[in-house]
Amino acid sequence: MGLDELFMKLPRHLVSQIKEEADGRPIVNCTDCSNSDGLERKRRMYPDLSSFLCDSSEVDFLVDSANSSAPFVIVDKVTEDVGWCRRAREEAQCLRTAGRFKQASFGGGSSKCADVRTRSDDIVWIRREDLVALPACSQIVSLFEEIRASVDKSFLRLGTDLEVDKTEMQLSVYPKGTAGYSAHKDAGPVSGTDRFLTAILYLNEDWKPACGGCLRLYLDDCRLDVSPRLGKLVVFRSEQLEHSVMPVTCADRYAITCWFSVRRRAAG
Repeated sequence: MGLDELFMKLPRHLVSQIKEEADGRPIVNCTDCSNSDGLERKRRMYPDLSSFLCDSSEVDFLVDSANSSAPFVIVDKVTEDVGWCRRAREEAQCLRTAGRFKQASFGGGSSKCADVRTRSDDIVWIRREDLVALPACSQIVSLFEEIRASVDKSFLRLGTDLEVDKTEMQLSVYPKGTAGYSAHKDAGPVSGTDRFLTAILYLNEDWKPACGGCLRLYLDDCRLDVSPRLGKLVVFRSEQLEHSVMPVTCADRYAITCWFSVRRRAAG
């Protein structure tokens, strides 16, 4: 029996653990702009969202469909005032208390399943009609709309016939003491989705390293750990960048994620 065949017979969380332990790439902690291991110099880390969106060449690099290098961007703090991120967490906690959050699943089609050893978060999908009662989340949606407009402008600059088709928004919480999410991609045959771009905004004030829960990005030369601190935003290509959520130890970990799907622009 070959190794790939053996992996097919093992539970997904065990396969992920085996691969993680065998991974020889160093682990780099991305804590802030001043200690980013060259990411700021490479224009992969920005102090705020406007700095990124004004860098048209970097937006183009991120969304160019010909770019297969698994591009990503980290925004240290979306705006100077992250109070609405704090209030969005409060809104999420109210939804959770009301029983709106449900256990998340993974995979697509006939392979779709739920297993907290592989993915331990609870989620609620945010619909447009929900936003009337969620004013802070509405502010975050406005931020995602800025990203959407910037992506569409980039497609025009690149001379492609693509445009953003739809967005999906989800609030998630990884309860303390849970396993996180094994390594995966957000689009492709395994996920069963056609997502193009992923944007994750974190809602966790005073997050301590001891709490775990880092977003781990699997890059060519390292495994980059991003702390889920309040106001931090990570944007990457859904179908290209493998990532995981590390185990969460001593606090509930909240985030709001937006996925952007694309389509061919109508002629004329």
